Order: sequence, then C-alpha cells, then structure tokens
Amino acid sequence: MTMLASQTQVVRDGSMKVRIYENLRTVSYAPFYIAETLGLYAKHGLQAHTVMSPSPTETAIGLMEGRIDVSFGGPMRVMMHHDQDASCPLLCFCQVVGPDPFMLIGRSPNTDFRFADLIGPTVGVMEDVPTPWLTLQDDMARAGCDPAALVRGPHRSMADNVEALICGDVDVIQVMEPFAELALSQAGTHLWHQFSTRGNVGFTSFYTTRGYFEGNDAECAALTQAVMEAVGRIYADDARDTAKLIAPLFPDFTPELLTNAIERYKQARIWTTDPRLNASEFVRLKAALLSGGFISKDVSFAVAVDNRHAPGHKKN
Repeated sequence: MTMLASQTQVVRDGSMKVRIYENLRTVSYAPFYIAETLGLYAKHGLQAHTVMSPSPTETAIGLMEGRIDVSFGGPMRVMMHHDQDASCPLLCFCQVVGPDPFMLIGRSPNTDFRFADLIGPTVGVMEDVPTPWLTLQDDMARAGCDPAALVRGPHRSMADNVEALICGDVDVIQVMEPFAELALSQAGTHLWHQFSTRGNVGFTSFYTTRGYFEGNDAECAALTQAVMEAVGRIYADDARDTAKLIAPLFPDFTPELLTNAIERYKQARIWTTDPRLNASEFVRLKAALLSGGFISKDVSFAVAVDNRHAPGHKKN
C-alpha cells in the first residue's frame, strides 16, 4: 500500500491535494464541514476535495484500493477489517466525535430512563450503519437486559423512523441529529436518553491506510489541525452562526432546527478538543463490537490507532 503515498500531490501554489470520503450526512460531522466551508483546510496548506462515499462498505474499501486518500467515519469499520484480515493496513487518526451522538426519542414521557424500559415497546433501531445498534445492545447487556428481547421495528431510514414514531408505528426510535430535533419538534414526542452520557467511545475519526499515513505525514497533520480548529470555532461561536454555515448541506431542515441540533451537541460535548484517541476509549467501543458478535477477536490498539499528530504526543 506504499503506492498510495504518491496519490496526494503538491499543486503549483504549494498546497497539498487530499481526497476525502464523507461516510454519511449528519450534524455530528459539522467540524469536517466547517473546516471546508471556512477554508481551514486551505489555511493549513491543503486542497481538500470531499465527496460522498457510495456506501459505508466502499468508504474503507476505497481507501485500500486507492480510490480515495482519507475518510472520516467510525473506528468500528477499521476494527472490522482488522478482524477479517490481520494484515489490514487501515488505521485511525484524529478523533473528532468522542461520545455517541445518538438519542432515544419516545412517544411517552420518560424522565427516569432505564434500559429495561426498552423491553416491551417497539423500537426503531438505526440500522444503516452497525455502531449504533452494537453500542445499544452492549449498554442493555451491561444493564442486565437481554438485547434479544428487544422488539425491533422493520428496517427503516432515520427519516422514516421519525415518521413511524409520529404515526404510532413504533414507540421509541434511535436517531442522531438532525433527525432527533426533527422528531422532538413534533407534538407528543419526548427525549428518553442521550447516549453521550456513556462517555467517550471514539465514535468518529479520520482513517486511512498505514502506507498513506506514513508517506503523507504533513497532510495528515494538517487535516488534524484544520478539524481541531473547526471544533474550537463551533464551541466558541453561537450555534445559530454554525447552523448558517452548514445549512446548505441540510436543505430539508430549518435554521431553527439545525441551531437546536448543534446546541444540543455542544451541551453534550460530543466534539473532542483533543484529537487523541485513547486506548480506554478504543477498548470501550471494541467491547461493544465483541459483545454484539460483529468482530470475533481482539484488535490491537497499537496497529489500529496512531496519535502522533495529537498535541503533546511523544514520538519514539
């Protein structure tokens, strides 16, 4: 995979070209959007070109087959490929979303939520990507509840689950922003639980191949600096201003709804100000993948994560 080192080219003005995959469109990815919208990638010497991945599977496969340089998404995908192939070249760098950004929204009030409350009602689980269900089932098992006892609604998108909740086809839904705020803007809906209260699980980072990472140190360092600067801007700015910046990417959602979504995430501190993905956070996520049967063996933190561009990191 060392051939990937040549795929980021220096353009005539001295900036560095980087091709980036976006895994899916979500408010939790706001720092990546802000970095591009405010020209922070360019400020740090990058000519970044972000495109939507055709599918979650392609996000990782495209890296390994050289169609893209860097992706942002879940370390879950990196662990999955290491589980399947011990020689997998993928690695994570620059954690951006630490806590789980998903929420449970129900049709009845529940101010004293317990995971046992999910046994009985019909739950619309997020199934477009694996991590939300895997962490939910792990939470349930740790709380002494059998995840297999959950009554799951049919597979639907988050948008369709919001409609199903409003229509009464399901009782509880698992969604992230902006769909959580879309659901909560409707009469008769209530916030049950924010998974961010679990703590940091290394939910989202950049990831790439080790060949690209080793051969493009400056590019990866600049990506880290740009996105961390974007995180700082989000926390410093009014949520209304951030909502205006990302609004063109979410044409179906009102400025008020986007503002509320960003403010909720700011209050939950889902965006990390330290790009370091620590071993304890990695292990917490890995435990959920193991307990859910998504991976079958241990994946080494040392081969799947590289924190060299985090401030204060000591290089050997």
